[in-house]
Amino acid sequence: KTIVAEALKYLERLRAESTGDPTLTLELATGYRRIAEVLGDPGERNLGDRDGALRQVTTARALLEPEIDRPDVPVEWLRELVEIYLLEQGLLDDVGRTNESRRSAAQARSMANRLAAREPGNPRWRETVAAAEFTVALAASTPDKIPAWQRVREVYDALLAGQAVRRGFTLV
Repeated sequence: KTIVAEALKYLERLRAESTGDPTLTLELATGYRRIAEVLGDPGERNLGDRDGALRQVTTARALLEPEIDRPDVPVEWLRELVEIYLLEQGLLDDVGRTNESRRSAAQARSMANRLAAREPGNPRWRETVAAAEFTVALAASTPDKIPAWQRVREVYDALLAGQAVRRGFTLV
């Protein structure tokens, strides 16, 4: 907890000095997300502080979201926002904020699809889309679960087919 507190102090000092530098802004957002993971990532060992983790995720989002609609936004910002939204979805789900959790999952999917559209040949972004679709299906309400899981299957089938083609395999 002491290390996290010191890291947060450092990030706050750096944040005060970072206005206008896109590289530093991205690094700050990543730092806040990583602190959030240490505090409360439901999928990993953590300090059990979900509220603190949500505060840091909100800070990370606030650094990147204002510029996200720029046509020249770096792909790294989109990638980081996917990571932030995925973490936020898990945190919100874990504390029972279901509707907000679904919105975060949908935002992750939206950013992942923007990444894939920016660089359609990049297999890393197709994997990011698959992970986001998986999260949307996990968060889906009962009537939406079957279509959401069918979409996950389609995305992963396409991903696997692309990997097989790149490796010289024939799918039957």
